[in-house]
Amino acid sequence: MVTNRACLLLAVVVIGQPALAAEWDVEPAVSVAATYTDNLRLRAPDESVDELVTEVSPSISLTATGDRLKTEFSYRLQALRYSDREDFDEVLDYSALNGTANLIGKNLLLDFSGSISQQTIDASQRNAISGISQADNRSEVGVYSISPRFWRQIGNTSSLSVGVRFGGVEYDDPVLTDSESTGIFATVSGAPPSTPLSWRLNFNKSDIDYDTGSNVQLQRAGGEFAWAFNRSLSVVASIGDENNTFAQLFGPRKIDGSYWSIGGRGQLGRLTSYSFSAGEQHFGDSYGFSLQRTAGKLTTDISYAEETTTRGAQQLQYEALFQFLTEITGVELPTPGAEVYVRKRLSAVAALKLAQSNIKLNAYNEDRDYLTSTSSESDSVFGVALSYSWNARAKTKVTFDAGWQQIESINSLEQPEDVRLQLRIRQDLTDTISMSLRAWQNSRFATTADKEYEVNAVSLGISKVF
Repeated sequence: MVTNRACLLLAVVVIGQPALAAEWDVEPAVSVAATYTDNLRLRAPDESVDELVTEVSPSISLTATGDRLKTEFSYRLQALRYSDREDFDEVLDYSALNGTANLIGKNLLLDFSGSISQQTIDASQRNAISGISQADNRSEVGVYSISPRFWRQIGNTSSLSVGVRFGGVEYDDPVLTDSESTGIFATVSGAPPSTPLSWRLNFNKSDIDYDTGSNVQLQRAGGEFAWAFNRSLSVVASIGDENNTFAQLFGPRKIDGSYWSIGGRGQLGRLTSYSFSAGEQHFGDSYGFSLQRTAGKLTTDISYAEETTTRGAQQLQYEALFQFLTEITGVELPTPGAEVYVRKRLSAVAALKLAQSNIKLNAYNEDRDYLTSTSSESDSVFGVALSYSWNARAKTKVTFDAGWQQIESINSLEQPEDVRLQLRIRQDLTDTISMSLRAWQNSRFATTADKEYEVNAVSLGISKVF
């Protein structure tokens, strides 16, 4: 993770400058836990092996808030010791960094982010719900992004934003392909005085170099024009051109052409906002919509979007369906080799906040058409997850999580399904010390019996915040 850690070091140097002074909140902590699992390697029932694992996890979180700096950083080390398999002993890293710094006044800004986590290599193979499992399907992944940008107000109604970005994804497993990316972007927007018209011109170009020698160039330039009839409805039209090149070992491929869409957006009363569009992109007819509503204690968000994207971009951008369930992230991501793809995603999220409890429901369906894979043309991933947390007493919190996910691949006999259940109970003993009990079940149902498994585990731990 040399590049990712260099990014984190750069961010620390930047935010540590006296000119970017901020109010810092530092919270170190440590936890110790013992976990029993009845299927350490996620094998079929006749091959399962149980194990007792001791875990020590020191962590630290930093938050900075100032006029010219806002950032959050967290790091957790997970040291694992196996009672019967010392060759499995290991140390895992988890970290996250996000922030924005005003370098010169309010016009020159630096956005930076980075993370280190444990990534499922191939979602169609055995998937762990915890870092203690040894399924030979896990890689440490480092992701980073640095983006200096210049922003300036032009008159009272227009603005200019232009910048560059540098990023990368690195793995510690050779099955997955490291990549580095560079890009430029520019946006000019405005709204002529005393008219209902608003407009925006934008340009984006990204160059992604993979360690295998392949290269991907994504370029998109266009404009968006909106006419507001009233607060409830604005008609929006966009038009532009794409120029995408995929230069790989098996030969270059070029996808370019114009794109267009027309639709609307607006507010439905005080509580609901919406948008919709229909048009055409390089892959054919294209549609999109979104609906957000906040009514009292219930928040809902339903959306559908179609885009050309990369595995690395999605690793940086979106939350995995089971992320609140697990320590291993990214199980939704494509299999190795499917680096660039057309992503068509329908998702729905509902969150209800009550006096003593919170409920979150997350469901999605994602179709993928791969543009750079030699092994698969397309697949679909869909699932649903539910999380319920309840403040049972003043110092007792109970959380129940449940999730289901299925992968359907057009070129594979395997159509695996994952079912995951988890119960967590946390008891605060003092203001800084707490005990926790966690029990979970992770089941895989597959086409062939030797790929099916079930693991049950229970963990008891104690934590202290300093």
